[in-house]
Amino acid sequence: MSEEAKRHMREFAIAGIPGALGSTDATHITMWNCKYNLRNNHLGGKSKSTKRSYNMTVNHRRHILHSTRGGPGRWNDQTMVLFDNFVTGIHDGEHLHNVEFELLER
Repeated sequence: MSEEAKRHMREFAIAGIPGALGSTDATHITMWNCKYNLRNNHLGGKSKSTKRSYNMTVNHRRHILHSTRGGPGRWNDQTMVLFDNFVTGIHDGEHLHNVEFELLER
């Protein structure tokens, strides 16, 4: 694991979230000049304007560690995470494969 990843994980541990590398969520960016034939794909459920969706992972200092390529605005975070190589790489053991995570009981 890189020193950078260790530093991010140390900051999350201090914040009370041991084992975390970053926070991941989808964000929607307004797209003003959308072609008419693509409009329905880029309309989100919460807004009348066309948008692009991105899944981003940030560290505790809100520095962007990873972002997906943009997807249609109607895709939410549950859909975007399926196309996030960073998140799926951690899940599949391609990234952070030498890190042992501890599950805490409630």
